[in-house]
Amino acid sequence: MKIKNQILFLMLILPILTLGQSISPSTFNSIGASFKSSNAGLDINIGESITGPISNNNSIVTQGLLQPNNFTLNLKLYLEGFYSGNGLMNNGGMGGCLYKVGVSTNSNDVDTIRLTLVDKISLESVETAKAILQTDGSANFYFHGATEGFYYLKLNHRNTIETWSASPVLLTNEGTYDFTAFQNKAYGNNMTETFDQMGWAFYSGDVADALQNVGHQDGIIGMEDYLSMENAVFNTYVGYLTEDITGDGVSESLDYMLMENNKFYLILSTSP
Repeated sequence: MKIKNQILFLMLILPILTLGQSISPSTFNSIGASFKSSNAGLDINIGESITGPISNNNSIVTQGLLQPNNFTLNLKLYLEGFYSGNGLMNNGGMGGCLYKVGVSTNSNDVDTIRLTLVDKISLESVETAKAILQTDGSANFYFHGATEGFYYLKLNHRNTIETWSASPVLLTNEGTYDFTAFQNKAYGNNMTETFDQMGWAFYSGDVADALQNVGHQDGIIGMEDYLSMENAVFNTYVGYLTEDITGDGVSESLDYMLMENNKFYLILSTSP
């Protein structure tokens, strides 16, 4: 009786086993792609859940995961005050600002900068990423929400004038953009030439807003910034300071002179 039951069980499951499909794995980059045999399909991407069915011939997939977007954008830029010559922002060989003030153990780390992708039509912010600027001006940003396409690049730093790309830039994996190459790489030519004429840099000195809240920038190097700087220099503040626009860890006469010059020329942010 036991043997008969086993035979009956095999007879019941055999048709089910023979109905199984053989699927050869393959990888697709496009969202919603699938691999399939003659009568079966299966989504193989990893990321966000599928919100609706996808089909291919007689095969339909209603559940699965979609691959999120992943883009790397490599920029090169100089900050006017931090620039120390020969294409570097390293305090004359003593290391980047973050290293100099003890925030980082990497001598190439200059400071945190923010890059925002801005829609070329609506001018709405799409996604923002942060990166550590290196002494040679390089910074690598990673984006996960934006789709491939053209965006304005908006750069922000804690004591630098907000600077935009001259025109929309194509966001694609391993894309590059070099602000240092020409003045017209910035919107409105809004950069200054480095003192050794080896490139172009973002203007330094926007450190306070109209309420004198240091670090809350208003897009212009004006009296509020000047007053904050005057107070910091008078008290010789030391450390990781917004008023330290040369990046050496001290608010002193060099910071004061640079801001005074930019205030005289009414340097302000320029954008589309």
